[in-house]
Order: sequence, then structure tokens, then C-alpha cells
Amino acid sequence: MSIDVDKHMISARTETEPVLHMEGLSLDFITDHGWTRVVDGIDLSIPAGSIVGVVGESGSGKTVTSLAAMGLLPAATSKVTGSIRVAGRELVGLTDRELADVRGTEMSMTFQEPRRSLDPAFSVGSQIAEVLRRHDGV
Repeated sequence: MSIDVDKHMISARTETEPVLHMEGLSLDFITDHGWTRVVDGIDLSIPAGSIVGVVGESGSGKTVTSLAAMGLLPAATSKVTGSIRVAGRELVGLTDRELADVRGTEMSMTFQEPRRSLDPAFSVGSQIAEVLRRHDGV
């Protein structure tokens, strides 16, 4: 699958490198029957200033592809192959610590169901402040 977003979008950035570029992205998960490929060879390039929606049938790989881009898939039960670059920086192969440095500064994700993303034991403000403390030392 290959998706090229219109490169004529107005952009505040001047770099020519896409904000997000995936090449040959494949995702495998361990099952009772061994490794199963669930996403096979995605190519995606999103230039700066673009607005993109990912649309597909239930189970088509939208969420796991997004989680892979964020480096949020569990390494013990998943394999990510191919290339994922954010602003030119390769993410596949980075350590959890290196990915944590990129998340919240270079990239972020808005999840479909915020009740699953936020911890009800803490206020929303404290959870947002955690990101600022982590990345800005506030």
C-alpha cells in the first residue's frame, strides 16, 4: 500500500523532509500459532503542514500502524520491520528511553478513546503536567 499526501499544502516549516515517512513497514504479532503478519509493506509520506485522516475497515491495521509509529507496541509480542522516520530521524531500533525523548516533543498521538488513555486516579491537569515535567523540566 502506498499513500502520498498532496505536497502543495501550505507549511510553516521549510525542511523538505516529510514530517512522517514510513517505508516498507510491516508488523507481526505472536499468536498461539507463531508469528502472524498483520500489516504488510506500508509506504506513507506526510509533508509538513498536512492534515491526514487514516480510514479503513475495522481490523485493517490503522491503530497498530499508529502505535508502531509512536513506538508503543510491546517488543515481547510484536515485531516492527521497515522504516519509520519522524522529521528525518529513524525510529525503528531506538531504545525505549530514546523513544520517550521523542514522544511529546517531536510527535504525539491523540487516542480514539480518551477514557482508556487517561488514568482516573489522577486529574487531567496532573497528567498533562507530567508531559511538561518530562520534556521541559517544569
